[in-house]
Amino acid sequence: MKYFVLLIIATLASCASPYGPKGINGGYKETRYSADTVMIYYDGNSSTSPSRAKDFTTLRAAELCIESGYRYFSVQNSQMDLPSKTFNFPGHATTTGNAYAIGNSVNYQATTTYTPPQSVTTYSPKTSMVVKFYREIPKGRSLQDAQMTVSFLKGKYDL
Repeated sequence: MKYFVLLIIATLASCASPYGPKGINGGYKETRYSADTVMIYYDGNSSTSPSRAKDFTTLRAAELCIESGYRYFSVQNSQMDLPSKTFNFPGHATTTGNAYAIGNSVNYQATTTYTPPQSVTTYSPKTSMVVKFYREIPKGRSLQDAQMTVSFLKGKYDL
């Protein structure tokens, strides 16, 4: 049973959260505060690295910027949380043996295998980012170009 549970965890863990709207394996969602300000959330799973989760949040910000008719964006606020889940598996012992008769006596030979208790901890990054969109770069500001950001991040992750 323990190996079956580990197999299920390994199978689910082998698939990083896809880039797309939030689903069972994670993804993004957003809340629009105004025409030029949006909060983007991205939920990763245990195979999603924190940097991948941050990149996917940034990619969604750049896409929304372009979809909203803007060219540049700036990150006003960002957060990352790394919640964990721990799976505990009890230890167990298995004994196997052979008995054979020789005359009036029985000989028994046995082998016991002990598997100690195990714990597996997984981490699933959660990111959020508030972004503001701009049509032009205000004086004294450093902004990200949305189209360049989309091109770079889609290339980086083969999207």
